[in-house]
Amino acid sequence: MTVQERNKIFAKRLREMRIKRGLTQYELAEKCLFSKSAIGLLENCKIQPCVNTVNFIAKKLGCTIYDLLT
Repeated sequence: MTVQERNKIFAKRLREMRIKRGLTQYELAEKCLFSKSAIGLLENCKIQPCVNTVNFIAKKLGCTIYDLLT
């Protein structure tokens, strides 16, 4: 699997998990102390998160890194 493919999966799963938990991009951004635009960029594959960022977001969403990457 390429990095681009992995990023697409992450972006899709991030959006799914956020919506499943009833959060807007703004609300998730507040939980993570990110800007709303950062969440949008992540969900649209415009920026590539590091492992620490994925882990941090997973904790804030109450899921695992595995949930966000598969």
